[in-house]
Amino acid sequence: FGIALSGMSVHAEEVDSLEDKTSNLQSQLEGINQDLVTISNEIAETEVKIEESNNEVFRLEASLQISRNNEEVQYANMKTRIKYMYGSDTLLSMVCEAKSMGEFLNRVDFIQNITKYDKDMLENMVKVREGIEEQEAELKSRQQELLDLQSQLDSEQAALQAKAEETSTDLATVNAQLEAARAAQKKQEE
Repeated sequence: FGIALSGMSVHAEEVDSLEDKTSNLQSQLEGINQDLVTISNEIAETEVKIEESNNEVFRLEASLQISRNNEEVQYANMKTRIKYMYGSDTLLSMVCEAKSMGEFLNRVDFIQNITKYDKDMLENMVKVREGIEEQEAELKSRQQELLDLQSQLDSEQAALQAKAEETSTDLATVNAQLEAARAAQKKQEE
């Protein structure tokens, strides 16, 4: 009778151990599933940010194209104006044809104003070009950061899914062992 009881306690301990393992594996699986939900939410948020960024890229590209077109028109106009104003002796002849000192000074002042205006326009064109280049670089950098984040989150999700599958397999194995131990215990009790 003592030998039979000791055999039953061994099976009972094995059943208890397997039940503990089952409980632990189920807890791990629940934690992994919660982590998967969290990662999935982060991926969804990142995808929304990427979509917003893409929309911003389209708006910025349209704006940049308009700015480039304006810049090209300004540049062409400025080249024509500079060629006309400075490329010939027009300004010099305008100054030299002055009939009085007052007219001479007015014409020199007029030429200075035109030159200042042209210089300001050229500086403005340079600033616009630099602004366009900065916006493009910043936007590309931000998009790359979002793509990198999405890639990282996808990797984490894949790792968690693999871990969930592994834990599910372990859980199925332990459940099968538990059922076998319970059956052996029940058979021995009979």
